[in-house]
Amino acid sequence: MATYNKIDIALGGIWMFSRENKKDLAVIKKYFQDEFAEDFIPSLKQRNYILVHNKKVFLTPLGEKRAQNILRKYHLAKKFANDILEVAYNDLEEFSLNLQEIFTETITDRVCTFLGHPKYGLNRREIIFPGKCCETLSPEATEVIIPITKLALGEEATVAYVSTRSQPVLHQLMAFGIYPGVSVRVVQYYPAYIVQTEDQQVSLEEKVAKGIYVRR
Repeated sequence: MATYNKIDIALGGIWMFSRENKKDLAVIKKYFQDEFAEDFIPSLKQRNYILVHNKKVFLTPLGEKRAQNILRKYHLAKKFANDILEVAYNDLEEFSLNLQEIFTETITDRVCTFLGHPKYGLNRREIIFPGKCCETLSPEATEVIIPITKLALGEEATVAYVSTRSQPVLHQLMAFGIYPGVSVRVVQYYPAYIVQTEDQQVSLEEKVAKGIYVRR
C-alpha cells in the first residue's frame, strides 16, 4: 500500500463501510489495521473529510464528494484494466490502484467516454459515479462502445478494438478485414454471427464476436 495514496484508500474504504451502515470506529480501525488507522483518522478529520462522534465515523459533504471521485477513478481504472488491457485477475487490484494515480479529471472523463459511460464496474456493487462527461447524456443514452453482438441486425458501426488473448485469432480477424477503424455490420445472428466488412462477409463464433468492440 505504500505506493498508493493512503488517504484516498482510507476515504474510499470508509465510504464503502458507510454504504453498508458500518460506522463503528473500532471496525474501521480493525479493517485498516490500527497502526495505519492512527495515521489516517487524524488526517481525514483535519481535512474536514470525516467526523468522529460517539466512536462512530461519518463522512462530511466534502468527504462524500471526495470519496465518490476516488471510487469513480478506481472503478474506471479497474474496468479499463480488465476489459481493455486484459490484466490478469491476480494482478488486477494492484494494477488498478497504480493506474488510478495518473488519472487526472481529463483522463478520467476520456476513459469513461471510451468505455461508454458505464454505471457499474466489474459487478453491480461497484458503482461508477457520473462525471462531467456524463452530464450531457440523456436518460435514454446508449453505450458508445459495445460488443458487436449487441448491434441490431443491419446496424453499422466502426470497430474500436478487439479483445482476445489469442494472437492467432487476432491475426485471423485482421486478415478478414476486422480491425480498429473499419466499418462493419451484423447480417446474421444464428447459427453463427456473420459480419459484413468493407470487402466480404465473415462467419464468426459467438465467443470471438463478443471480443470485437465497436463504436456506434
